[in-house]
Amino acid sequence: VERMQDRFAKLCDEEKAVILEGEQIVFLRTVSNLPAIFTDKEWEEITSKYFIHELGFMSNLSPNYYDTIATGLLKKRETADEYGKMAIDNIIKLSDKYLEEAKKCGRVVDCLLQVDIAHEETKFGMDDEQIEQLLISETFKELENVRICGLMGIGSITDDMNQTQKEFHHLQELFGRIKERFFQNKDSFKHLSMGMSHDYEVAISEGSTLVRIGSSIFGLRDYSSKN
Repeated sequence: VERMQDRFAKLCDEEKAVILEGEQIVFLRTVSNLPAIFTDKEWEEITSKYFIHELGFMSNLSPNYYDTIATGLLKKRETADEYGKMAIDNIIKLSDKYLEEAKKCGRVVDCLLQVDIAHEETKFGMDDEQIEQLLISETFKELENVRICGLMGIGSITDDMNQTQKEFHHLQELFGRIKERFFQNKDSFKHLSMGMSHDYEVAISEGSTLVRIGSSIFGLRDYSSKN
């Protein structure tokens, strides 16, 4: 844990805020020569036992996004352990860099709110009530450089398209309610992102404006080779 904190602290401290015109994801890693988390021997042992994603080892800074956003990092810091406090301090430091850069550029970042429609352990997102609570919160009102443009959700992994349609229909109805209550006069709130390669046709029939069909275009990923 100490090695992870050292690496993360160095990254946040030395990261240079870079926002390129028109890009959607603004976090660019500009820091090199970060201290390693694992020794060569430890990494060899890990890779011999587990499949490692092609991008390397990764972890979520926050597995519960709604709770973190609704509670606020400063409030979460009050009950965090030593390493949690260090992580939160570094996250705030890095966020402030990008906030200041966004203000200087006059940049407003378009975002979608993720809704948990499948209720599976591998899926994340907010429920209907949490979405509404977020949108009336003071935290949201202070996000001057963020623009909410719609909702997104991922359906259940199932061959039952009736279940999938129910989930997508629920998201479509929620989109309508949120639009009516919070974004009635905002043309930018227009996107409903749902549907992947196996269920995009159902999603489109329920009003999806954005589908994710990488597997249909590029084919399924091949995990048989470690390379």
